[in-house]
Amino acid sequence: MCDYLLFQSHPASKSTETGVDASISSLAKARAARQLLERIQSHSIDARLEALKELAKLSADPTFAAEFINMEGIGTLARLVESGTHFGEMLAFTLTAFLELMDHGIVSWDLISLSFIKQVLRPFYTALRTCIHGLEL
Repeated sequence: MCDYLLFQSHPASKSTETGVDASISSLAKARAARQLLERIQSHSIDARLEALKELAKLSADPTFAAEFINMEGIGTLARLVESGTHFGEMLAFTLTAFLELMDHGIVSWDLISLSFIKQVLRPFYTALRTCIHGLEL
């Protein structure tokens, strides 16, 4: 969290990054990405949820996104979705961060597995099946 605050408040985190300031900002973003990835892999559900909330916000930043993706962060998020153990807020923040990261075009959408797609669509399928079942009564 400290590195996140550092890179948010550092003047180099603005759009006019140059030279040494850009290096400092990039290092702070790399550190923040590493810390968030560690917290996302935590066994603590609360720590994971808070990290995913932060990640959903930070993922719009191209430099941060590149750092997080280079640390295999996209794969970690995909595995969380594929596991089928995340629902509600946890899944919402995971998918928000995933989409923000993918929107940078750093990695191909081809990495999405059938398992990932099924887990994302499962709530819709369940709701549709319930709705149709209700119509049959």
